[in-house]
Amino acid sequence: MAARPRSTTELLRTVRQIRQYTPEPVADEALQQLLEVARWTGSSRNLQPWHFIVVRDKEQLRRLSRIRTPIEWVATAPAGISIVLDGKANTGEAYDEGRVSERLLIAAHGLGLGGGVAWYGTAEQQAEAKRILGIPVERTARSIVMIGHPVSSTDPRPTPARRLPSLRCRRRVEPLQLALVDLFHSATSESHAACGHGRARTCCMCEALTPGSP
Repeated sequence: MAARPRSTTELLRTVRQIRQYTPEPVADEALQQLLEVARWTGSSRNLQPWHFIVVRDKEQLRRLSRIRTPIEWVATAPAGISIVLDGKANTGEAYDEGRVSERLLIAAHGLGLGGGVAWYGTAEQQAEAKRILGIPVERTARSIVMIGHPVSSTDPRPTPARRLPSLRCRRRVEPLQLALVDLFHSATSESHAACGHGRARTCCMCEALTPGSP
């Protein structure tokens, strides 16, 4: 089992998408705790438009992993929680799906486990996933959150890693301002080039940094 985070901040900061797992099964108690977290997740208009299917059958996981190449890693996980939506409000349900998926990743990490979201793909691929899991056709099923004991947070797929943008500012700012200063660090604004930062007003916080700014 992976080491548990020592603080709430560390817990949130160190959540990773896990795609490599040991064969060790996930305890029933841990899965029950994860389902409880999912059940209590907030939703748009409090509709709670979801149902959760715990998938442990290796053949089902193998078939899901073959739906498309980028999710072949699904077969290595000992369990998954498939998110099934009512299929009545696409925009709201998409928001809720992302919200509950992130909650599951955080909760798994807090339990010393790892989680990873696998997206089924196109409408045809989603239909295949529903056939594999016995989900009614009128329901929406786009993703499954895999759960297990992590081997590594390294992505086993041949994709290049992306580096986080660095924080840069020419002026001394307070910690709260510094956290926001590069929120849109890549933005540029010709009309505001005179500020000397070469960035947009909302990025470089010129209202706060430049005396007499309009």
